[in-house]
Amino acid sequence: MKMFLPRFFSILFHPLLTVFYAVLLIFYSGHYLWLLDSQMFYALLIIFFALTFVLPLIIIPFLYYQQFIPDLLLKKRESRFSVYLSIAILYLVSSFLIYKFSFPLLLKNIMIISTAIVVIITITNKIYHISTHAISVGVLTGLLLFMGIQYNVPLKTEIMILFLVGGIVSSSRLALGYHKPHEIYTGFTGGFVIMLAGMFLLT
Repeated sequence: MKMFLPRFFSILFHPLLTVFYAVLLIFYSGHYLWLLDSQMFYALLIIFFALTFVLPLIIIPFLYYQQFIPDLLLKKRESRFSVYLSIAILYLVSSFLIYKFSFPLLLKNIMIISTAIVVIITITNKIYHISTHAISVGVLTGLLLFMGIQYNVPLKTEIMILFLVGGIVSSSRLALGYHKPHEIYTGFTGGFVIMLAGMFLLT
C-alpha cells in the first residue's frame, strides 16, 4: 500500500506523456488559442496523444511477444534498448509527418526536440541508466521557461509547480528503487537544457 503513491505518480508522469503534456501547456499558456477553434484544439491533442503515447505504448507488448524484450516492466537496462529504438523510429516518422503538414511551428519544434531526446536516450542507455521520468519533468520545465522568456507569458507559478512535481516524481522513482540520485539529477538537467536550448535554436 505504501508504494501506491510512488507508482501512481510514475504512471501519471510517464515519459511517453511528455509531448502530450507539452502541447497542453502551450495551449494553457494561451499562446495559440486565438488561432484555433475548439475542434482544432482537440484534434491536435488527439493527434499528438496517438502519435507520441498510444502507438509507442502498443510497441512494448508487441516486442515482448516477439521475444525482443524479456519482461514488460523493462527492469533490465539491456531490455530497454529495443523499446527505446522502436520509440525513436516512431518519433522520427511522427516528426516527419508533423513537419510536412500545417502544424504550428512551436509544436513542430517540440516534436523535433523530443525525437532528438529519445535518440540520445537510446544511445546513452548502453552506458548509463538515466531517469527518463526526470528527463520528462526537465523537458516540461524548460519549455515553460522558454515560453516565459520568448513570448513574455507569465508562467512563474506554473514553473514552481513543475519543480514541485519534479521533486515528487523523483522521490517516487527513488522510493521504488528504480534509480539512484545522480541518475535523477542528470535526467532533469539534461531534459531541461536540451529543451530550452533546442527551442531557442529552432524558433
